[in-house]
Parts: sequence; C-alpha cells; structure tokens
Amino acid sequence: MSKHDFYINLTDAKGRENMFSEVSDIYDFIKLKLTALELLFTQWNGCHEQEMCKYPYMCVEDYELHRIFVESNNKIISFGFSLKIKANLNKIDAFILIKKDDNDSGNTKKIEINAKHISDAIAILNQVTKEKIGLYNDIVFDDLENIPSEEGKHLFEYLLFEEPAYIRYDYDKQAAKGEKSIVHPQYHFDINFTKTHSYKLGLPRSIDENELRNIFLSKDFCRIISLRKNRINRGTKRSYNSNLKFLRKSRGRH
Repeated sequence: MSKHDFYINLTDAKGRENMFSEVSDIYDFIKLKLTALELLFTQWNGCHEQEMCKYPYMCVEDYELHRIFVESNNKIISFGFSLKIKANLNKIDAFILIKKDDNDSGNTKKIEINAKHISDAIAILNQVTKEKIGLYNDIVFDDLENIPSEEGKHLFEYLLFEEPAYIRYDYDKQAAKGEKSIVHPQYHFDINFTKTHSYKLGLPRSIDENELRNIFLSKDFCRIISLRKNRINRGTKRSYNSNLKFLRKSRGRH
C-alpha cells in the first residue's frame, strides 16, 4: 500500500453499523459518505497499511482509484471518492474539493473541507426529505448562528451530484441455498443501489479488497464476464434439474 491509502479500524458502533447500513437511494448514499468523512477526520491515526487492520475496516485511496473500500469478513462496499486528502503524520487536516467556476470559464478552485463544513453538510441533509433532496436551496434555518457555511453547501452539492460508482461484494451462503443460487449466487456483486437500477453479477469464488482493486485497475488487463447461464449449483443431476426447473418457472415457462 502507499501514502495515498488511508486505513481505519471500524471499532465503534457508528462505524460498524452506519458504514454497512442499507443504501437504497441518494439520501442514504450521502449519509454514508458523510459518515465516512466524519470517521476519517476523527479516527485516522496515520495508518497506511492494510496489515495493521482487523475486520471491519475502511480504506480510502485518493490517488489512482479515488475510492472508498469498507470491508468485513463477508462483504466489501466500495464507492467513488474524488476529494483529495491533506494530512500530516497521524491526522487529516482537510479534504480538498475541486470546484468549477460558476461562469463556465473552465477554471477551477480548491476548497478546503474541515470538520465544521462536514457538520454543515449533515445539517443540510437533516433538513431535507428523501423525496425533496434536490430542493436543498429552499431550506430555511431559523437559527441564524446555525446557517451552513458556503463550504458546507459546496460539499453537499458535490455529494449530491457526483457519480456514485457504487458496488458491493457479498458472500451470502444462506441466501444462495438450493434453487435460489440461480438468481442469488453465493459470491456476487450488487451493482448500483436503487431498486430500479441495481443488479447482481455472480462470481465463481470469494475475493478480497486487493482483488477488487485489481478489477478497477483496468490498465493492467480487463476482466471478461462469462455470458453462460448460471450453473453454480451443479454438483449433482438433481440439483441441476432443480435449478433448471426454477429458471423456467421464473420466466413463465413450464
């Protein structure tokens, strides 16, 4: 690993529960990313090595992949992270947000995001509903002292409009029993998070963070997806026939 890998152990309930909570819409996703920023600010202690971590843990890579990885013994959640990290030996000083000028000149400016600005973005999120999250500019704060900073607003907008790049790896032995393995493989990716656009890709075996990184590093070589129908549960003729029967039934064929 390199100086651009920032590792933290998820030792408290906030990290263990919130970073693995269900994400089904952009509201949940912004909440997840803000939690990640909070944890990095408060808990990163200078660790750049995966070997120093125990499950569950979180890693941010801000140089090549620009991703966050959250890993337990049976799950890896990964999503985009385009902020740059400004850190000293054992403390994160700020996150650097690159913002384009509003006048379409093509120029950009660097905005330093600190703990106060993260709190401001959280305050904005807490004031909107899932259905009206895009109307954040219409929020009225009664307490003038608690009006979010411009940096907090910029951070919220960045999280709202940035491409999520969300993928989750699951090892789920229980859900993949019997005929269900056709539609819910034991090892699989869940790609995207909304109910409308999410889908699964089955895997032949388990993977870890390093192998997932290699998949994203397509400059080395590109993985090829097999287009053959799922035959994961094919240990016996009986299981094969069971899978085939389930597949035909799910497609309305008998």
